[in-house]
Amino acid sequence: MKHSTDRILTTHCGSLARPKDLLDLMKAKVTGERYDEGAYASRVRTAVSEVVRQQVDNGIDVVTDGEQGKPGFFAYVRERLAGFEAKAPQPGGWKQWANELAAKNAKFAKKRRGA
Repeated sequence: MKHSTDRILTTHCGSLARPKDLLDLMKAKVTGERYDEGAYASRVRTAVSEVVRQQVDNGIDVVTDGEQGKPGFFAYVRERLAGFEAKAPQPGGWKQWANELAAKNAKFAKKRRGA
């Protein structure tokens, strides 16, 4: 593991921008369209190489693959774990969630104030 006693090492978390041609291949794979598996694997490897080089060139100490081969978190989970399915959000679901969260926060704040 890389470490330093002289300075804080830099890194990042999450995905980095993927090349358009890789995104096109990913879209075909995820949507079940025909695609060249060899070309896909090769492009992922070169995209990882490119993004690692960019990180090194920009002074990132602890580099990552930039999640170049992952189409997205939920697709990544579905590929590896059983029991997950995509569901359309319920109309107004975010508003309901936000209202519930606001009510819980208000209740917590009131309790902390001793009211």
